[in-house]
Amino acid sequence: QHQQHQQQHHQKQQQLTHQDSEVLDALLADEEAMRLSQEQVADHSQRASSRNGLTGQHGLLNDLPRCVDEHYAKAGVTNLYPWQKECLDVAAKAGNVVYSTPTSAGKTLVAELLALRTILLKQRDVLFILPYVAIVEEKVRSFSALADAVGCYVETYAGPQGRMPPLQRHDGKRTLFVATIEKAHILVQSLINNKRLGRIGMVVVDELHMLGAGHRGVLLEGLLLTMMVRRPTMGIVGMTATIGNIQEVAQFLHASHYTSSRRPVALHEYVKLGSAIYKAQDVRDMLHTARQRVVDSLLASASAAQQATVAPPTVDCYALLRLCDTTSLKPVRILGHCDGSREKEKRAKVGGCLSERRTWVGHGGSATTADQDIAGVIELVSECVLNKQACLVFGSSRRGCRNLASRIVHGLRPLNQGKPKGVLKLIAQLRESVGHGDHSALFEMLEYGVAYHHSGLTKDMRQLVEAAYIDGTIKVLVATTTLAAGVNMPAKRVIVREARTGKEMLTRTQYKQMSGRAGRVGFDVEGDSYLFMDFTTRTLLDSLMQQESEHCRSNLASSKALNESLLFVLALVVTEIAHTKEGLHEILSQTLYAIQHRVDDASNSIDEKDAVQDLCDRILEPLIDLGLVAAHEDGTLVAEPKGIATSQSGLNVFQSDAVHRLLTRFTSTAVLSTEFHALLLSVPLSIAAAFRADPNRIRLAHRELAGAEARVCELEGVTQETLSMFQGSRPPMPNGDLIKTVGSFGGACNRIYLAIAMWHVVKLQQPIWDVARKFEIDSGFLEGLLQSASVFCHQLATYCQGSQTFWAVAALLTGLVKRLHFGASEELVTLLQIPGMKLGNAKRLLIAGLRTPAAIAGCSVDRLVAKLQTISRQQATDLIARARRFLAHEARNLMDEAYQLMEATATQPSQPTD
Repeated sequence: QHQQHQQQHHQKQQQLTHQDSEVLDALLADEEAMRLSQEQVADHSQRASSRNGLTGQHGLLNDLPRCVDEHYAKAGVTNLYPWQKECLDVAAKAGNVVYSTPTSAGKTLVAELLALRTILLKQRDVLFILPYVAIVEEKVRSFSALADAVGCYVETYAGPQGRMPPLQRHDGKRTLFVATIEKAHILVQSLINNKRLGRIGMVVVDELHMLGAGHRGVLLEGLLLTMMVRRPTMGIVGMTATIGNIQEVAQFLHASHYTSSRRPVALHEYVKLGSAIYKAQDVRDMLHTARQRVVDSLLASASAAQQATVAPPTVDCYALLRLCDTTSLKPVRILGHCDGSREKEKRAKVGGCLSERRTWVGHGGSATTADQDIAGVIELVSECVLNKQACLVFGSSRRGCRNLASRIVHGLRPLNQGKPKGVLKLIAQLRESVGHGDHSALFEMLEYGVAYHHSGLTKDMRQLVEAAYIDGTIKVLVATTTLAAGVNMPAKRVIVREARTGKEMLTRTQYKQMSGRAGRVGFDVEGDSYLFMDFTTRTLLDSLMQQESEHCRSNLASSKALNESLLFVLALVVTEIAHTKEGLHEILSQTLYAIQHRVDDASNSIDEKDAVQDLCDRILEPLIDLGLVAAHEDGTLVAEPKGIATSQSGLNVFQSDAVHRLLTRFTSTAVLSTEFHALLLSVPLSIAAAFRADPNRIRLAHRELAGAEARVCELEGVTQETLSMFQGSRPPMPNGDLIKTVGSFGGACNRIYLAIAMWHVVKLQQPIWDVARKFEIDSGFLEGLLQSASVFCHQLATYCQGSQTFWAVAALLTGLVKRLHFGASEELVTLLQIPGMKLGNAKRLLIAGLRTPAAIAGCSVDRLVAKLQTISRQQATDLIARARRFLAHEARNLMDEAYQLMEATATQPSQPTD
């Protein structure tokens, strides 16, 4: 087979005379795979046949090295579940596969094993797409040790991180690119421009239902279609826990699909109505019966012809709730004693809870709905605490989480469980991260094993809380709904306190992600989830209780996602995938939107081509109007320089004009004697437009500036005199047009106020929590501002690099990106690049004279402990090892850069000498 493969390969290579260099690149990758000697293949086969490893009787993955088994065995994974074996069989036969299984069923393991086969056996790179930065970072951390063992690279592409284009590795080792959706879009475009997309053998998409998630879904849809059009043989693996129309999505991706409802840990779902707890399945059955009564009644009044042609009627939720036969429901338990009478509670009927507001105010009138709910939460949480089990409570807002955690602590005090082990160390670590100010209440909660988790905490704090929850120091975690789609943090019991997230009502997808967290593999044999419903959210009951997941709908034609639709089409033109309007129409006809439009319009006799043509025209028009794309009379499409720079940077298309004006103004008025002007330029426009600073705070902050910094403000028209004109009122900001909003005096004030806050952190090196308190903003918001500014600064630098006008600004902004990302000085950034390095430790190392990773790597354990005096020998050993790994990674990058330059020099035509 090996010789036959070689012969076919050479015949194919002879037939290629003028093929695209990307195809040739893919063939070169095949050649590298074939360079495995026959002895190696035989040795591998012998080793595979002599062991069971991960797969047991399954033979598909026995061809992976033994170190893969050993790595997963350390995490407690020694065999595959039956559904995983079935799914791997489907993937082996089909190439592309989309699979849907419940949360915590083990989806990620299947994708990781398929990715390893692509890297090790097919000798191709893999792109792993994840929805959030935190999950990207977690994936990189968890995969790095395995990557070292099997001999491949892992690279982060999130926020400002990620090299464009990636380095070509001269040692032949392959790379796992772990990226967010936005960064993956730019990475793929970079690979296409450099004729290197053929190096990617597989793309893995976690949380595939994000295809229907507004503007980010459009970017993901465009990214996947671009890769399929450009490289049809590339493998695609998509996984999700919540998708109702998996066949439709599989059709879009030219993939087979696999669905399983099996969970390794059984999940019991319950619903709280009033003060009673009911089985979720019983509530589903009651709602189904009521819905069928409505449908039967409507169809009975219709003629036979109408029954055959008319779709099932939509049932009004209020009518449905009124028709529910509540006598069929039997509570599994009654929570609390609102009026001291258990018998009265037992006689409570759920019917009124669904249709009458008064019954939500407590049966005895002595307790409000909120008090009843909180008492119920405390009762359910207390059971977990007494049994030494983890409990995860979801709230709808940051303030709500903090208040609910406080009430839970108050309810747990009588249990007198004592301080959890390790809590004093955790509090000390948190104090180092946040000081002694805003979150003192959190420290008190931790003594009872309770904590809250939301975006108002800094990244370091969230990571410490997450780690403490996972290791058992924290038993009860109250979090906002964003944690449900975040890092892997299962619990024995999950409580959804409110069926809303912020001001929005909870979706079925979000509910399934939350309830799916219940039940920890390796710890619990079963998990339980409780959904608290009240009068205001009762209309959601039917939707949340349905077994089928929500359908994933394309938003390509949505006005709310127009920017992402424009970026997708702009990238097609920039990469020359779409040369003409006809070519663009052909590509758009392959989108998920087009597929779903065909299905939706099949019964309406609407021409699908007309819908796609209309979409094509609606996207092209603004691109042409903004000067990003030129459309010639013969139908050809050409990207303008401004369009190329916008596409490569990933900037918001509608911000391109505002960015161009800001850069033009900056180049003519730049105050280079201070970094403040560059910081002001880095303030994200969308944040500045939405922020509303108090005028008195602006005046106080501005008063502290002097010299060059005050000069920068003066250039923007902001002085003490102009600010005094708005005594007691906010400067006006026009709504709608971003250019007018940012360019207005109110917009300038907001940008300056935010820039001053960043200046205090980045330049003056003041702690984030102190600056946040001074400027009356959340520390989490300030940290998020620095991260967003880092991304925006990186986008601006990329935009400038692609522009003939602003190339000089690129170098100035590039040096600021990492400082904004870490919120630190240049000296500290050098140390903070070591993985896992905390800001406090970096400052102590700097004071101790260890200013570089090389200095740490060459330091002995005893000397490092003596220098810092705050770390153990084990921590010192770990720090030295991380510094050495970082240096080795940097050295490899430099060598690869050198090889890349030498190869480029070797291919240059020789120049005549004088």
